[in-house]
Amino acid sequence: MSAGTRGAALASGAALVVALATALAAPVGAASGTAAARSPQPVRSSPAPQSPQTPPSAGAGERVRSITIFDRVELSFEGPDAPKTKDATAPRGELLIRDRGQTADRTLRLPPEPDAREAMSVTGLVIVEPIVDPKLAPRPGDPWTRVGSVAVVMPMGGGRPPLQVELMRFVTGFGAASRYEADLTPFLPVLWGERTFRAHLDTWKAPGWRVTFELRYEPGAAGIRRPTMVVPLFDEPRVTRGASVVQGSFTLLPGLDRPRLRILTTGHGSELGDEFRPRTHVVRVDGVEVARWRPWREDGAGSRSSSPWAERRTVDGREVWASDADRSGWVPGRIVEPFILPLDELRPGSHRVEVEVIDIRATPEDQPPDHWRLSACVVADEAWPKPVR
Repeated sequence: MSAGTRGAALASGAALVVALATALAAPVGAASGTAAARSPQPVRSSPAPQSPQTPPSAGAGERVRSITIFDRVELSFEGPDAPKTKDATAPRGELLIRDRGQTADRTLRLPPEPDAREAMSVTGLVIVEPIVDPKLAPRPGDPWTRVGSVAVVMPMGGGRPPLQVELMRFVTGFGAASRYEADLTPFLPVLWGERTFRAHLDTWKAPGWRVTFELRYEPGAAGIRRPTMVVPLFDEPRVTRGASVVQGSFTLLPGLDRPRLRILTTGHGSELGDEFRPRTHVVRVDGVEVARWRPWREDGAGSRSSSPWAERRTVDGREVWASDADRSGWVPGRIVEPFILPLDELRPGSHRVEVEVIDIRATPEDQPPDHWRLSACVVADEAWPKPVR
């Protein structure tokens, strides 16, 4: 095969991937101009998870402690008790509702700070459940994929606005319940005492979804971790072509070990844009490039059970689902994995971190804006004492 032929084949293959992603970026029942499109009944998925219960822990007995932060909290855009403007808030029992119903805050007291010798680990569990619209039953009110997160709101002092430490980010499936679990042990320094938690789901429908978030504390399960420091750097929901660089600073104190940068990043937007196109991310610390990568996920075919309302098409004799498509750092119904960057070379003192997303698409005016959701924090451990000779 000649170089020209190979190039044409590659271009054709890339065009097919984009065409499939474009055609499938809609829930079942959306308008379609292609005869091959079909709108089947939803596949039978696993039953919706119930509110989480603490499972038995081998050898732990009653030492495992579970605390429910949000218990099936409804997040719906402009729901009955939601504030009607972006900046307004409205109380709902112990909760404070924000963002016209997309966000809920709750302040509560967690267990006291554990002794490092307890080797305390923390696990986070999130369950999202779609709410069925009686007018559309059995279809849920919001059958689309939606980005969600749970975070700790951190006061920064000095007259600065608070910053979020994003604990977990996830994406719903197309209209079914999903369960997400993550090791949150590095965040232990902000998971004791009185804290304000925030649950957010980027839904634009009512009814939307119910969100449950639970923390599980288990002593003796932290391994070599001795978490001591958590510093939020930034939490930008819309990094765009015109503002593609975000930055933050922190101070590394003496006596800390294993400093690490934890980044959550996902691409979103129009049907031909950054949701389905890889973009290079560049990390610079104190002006020096330390990492470069392209967030990408290609395991969408394994999440069909959480996407019963995904569009399905027959292509070349195979059934392909909207949830199958490769995407920029996420797939429907799965948790978003953090990019963890060790910074062992850093010395005590002040440091500046910068992340740039290269070549974000300039979105046409008639399409949703292409953007990346980008958050980062620095975590570090207490150094282990040197062995006595």
